[in-house]
Amino acid sequence: MIAFIEDYVNDGDIYYDIGANIGVFSMYSAIKKNAKVFAFEAESSNVFILNKNISLNNLTDKVFAFNIAINDIDEVSFLNLTENILPGSSLNAFGDSINQDHKEFIPQFIQGVFGISLDSFVYKYNQPCPNHLKIDVDGNEHKIINGMTKVLTDKNLKTIAIEVNERAQRDIELLKIIENNNFVRIDGYKNEEYEANGMVNYFYIRKWL
Repeated sequence: MIAFIEDYVNDGDIYYDIGANIGVFSMYSAIKKNAKVFAFEAESSNVFILNKNISLNNLTDKVFAFNIAINDIDEVSFLNLTENILPGSSLNAFGDSINQDHKEFIPQFIQGVFGISLDSFVYKYNQPCPNHLKIDVDGNEHKIINGMTKVLTDKNLKTIAIEVNERAQRDIELLKIIENNNFVRIDGYKNEEYEANGMVNYFYIRKWL
């Protein structure tokens, strides 16, 4: 992911980090590439550390943290945590308690969270369309893609980086949606050790016609 950011994010670009966790890629994009970053993280203890990282790095005018879940629709729902309030944790699920292997799990804690589609966030609330979009939400990627039909066609969006489960047909279908909107997958950013479990980062750039 760092190599992809280094190659494609430019000075002054708008970078959306969906599933920001504590902000590793948000910090890098802002500090190293001088991007304006919108960091979305649903889990509250992660957001606390994310905001602390923003403050410690003096990035309050460049990185903006939102404690919301990017979703397919606008709704009040719940974040099902796999661990009980542990900063830096992941594999949580918004809405249904279904993990990235599409299997149900028993939540260790349930947090109330507001969900909003990316189309609503950008066009209803007049926020800048991202130039670069990173999506890593451990199973809810399909909801995000289904809620960004307008963003996908917006020519301001240049790249998409998304983690998917190659063993899940639902994830394969969402990749087709991306590709049908004039995005082409690029190689050169593989991590074979990381991808051995079937979770793979796909990197796309817009195909200019």
